[in-house]
Amino acid sequence: MRPGDRMCWLLCVSSVVGSAVGYSKIWLFHIVFLTYILLCGRSLVNYSWKLVSMPVTGDLLKLLLAFGGWCLLSGAWALNGWYWIRYMGYLVLGGGLLLAVVCCVRTEQAYSKVLGPLKLAFLFALILGLLEAFTPFRWPTSPYSDYAQIFAREAIDYSKFERDAQAVLRTSPTSFWGNSNAFALAMVMVSPYFMLHPRRWYGLLGLTSIFVVVIMTGSRGAMAGYLVGLALCLLCLRYEHMVALFFLALCGIMVAPLLKNSGYSESPRLAQISTLPGDLGRYFAQVKPAVPPVGDSIDVRKESIVPITGDSIDVRKGLVRLGIDAFLETKGRGVGAGGSQAVLEAGQVEGGIGSMHNFWIEVLVDGGVIAILLMCALFILCGAGLRKIIIGSGGDFCREQARILVLSLVIFSVGCVSVSSPIYFLPMWILLGLSVALIEVERRRVVGDRSHEP
Repeated sequence: MRPGDRMCWLLCVSSVVGSAVGYSKIWLFHIVFLTYILLCGRSLVNYSWKLVSMPVTGDLLKLLLAFGGWCLLSGAWALNGWYWIRYMGYLVLGGGLLLAVVCCVRTEQAYSKVLGPLKLAFLFALILGLLEAFTPFRWPTSPYSDYAQIFAREAIDYSKFERDAQAVLRTSPTSFWGNSNAFALAMVMVSPYFMLHPRRWYGLLGLTSIFVVVIMTGSRGAMAGYLVGLALCLLCLRYEHMVALFFLALCGIMVAPLLKNSGYSESPRLAQISTLPGDLGRYFAQVKPAVPPVGDSIDVRKESIVPITGDSIDVRKGLVRLGIDAFLETKGRGVGAGGSQAVLEAGQVEGGIGSMHNFWIEVLVDGGVIAILLMCALFILCGAGLRKIIIGSGGDFCREQARILVLSLVIFSVGCVSVSSPIYFLPMWILLGLSVALIEVERRRVVGDRSHEP
């Protein structure tokens, strides 16, 4: 066992725990990351440099470096220097986490050892979310907790909401992430582990628990990703009767609130999720420009912008429209890393929202065409590399893990449309790190097998 392996396990677990353990903006993850860099930084850089010259794995790392380099260069025209610095900090932490996973995981045994603590961390997060949804318990650092201010965190002021809204907020789980949408996305990202679990009843229990917490969060983006992942699993990877029945049951539960005489129609959470098809149509429907198309630059005055108000879907449409308008004004270059927040601050967004709440739009607005192409290429090449493992003649372990990871990539790609500031969503970087690591592990196995051929 290499000296940095245990530190890598601790780094992965702390990245799942995230903001749940820390004070103000300083998290346990930041301390562990800094310690890891001080102890293992040289070996991390040396090994990463060697991987750059490898086929497939090297291409993936080059895409990551190119994305980071372009974001670094965008500081020359960034709308806000501080936001650019913070964005680059996010990339360093996320990219460093990815490289740490790749550096630690070099064999199937090492992959299993990293996977063990991660499974326990996500399982604890799921149990914690269920406790928050159905008991008065709240994680102390959650914004919905009465103790949030002790940890220098911004707490929800329940007095601003009506009684019914207060009841919903008090039972909205956030677990480690302090945000319902982020928690829901993290849970559906790990759902493929249960979809493909050999113990069917254990897998069904996990899938049901994840469905419950997603319902309690009201995250329609996460639910869309969850349903897409289940459908893809059944159609392309492995058909299981129990999973198929579970999928049909979910569809039935989501449709039930639409029935006039259904008892489910009284549930505000099920009613919110049941509007998913209509909400998707509204979200992608054409909207009026948020910024006047003639005469105004990106630094348009607040009073000249149409205020963004309405329900959640209306606000999200307005955020996207603001971002697209700003992107078009740059002629495809982007407003600079972190600049999307400056764009939103220039608009009259209800509630002072500072994130696009859509990963792909945020990357497009911040980094322009080049950044979105690089990020899409990174996800597509990861998926292609994992698919090659699935259809190849590799070992059972790598094939099974590749199935799980490719489903998680698809689920994240869909569900990330509802998360704020996903560039600092650490489970995404763990997912990418495990994907790159597994591709490299399989490459090493194939090379090793060929070297033993007569």
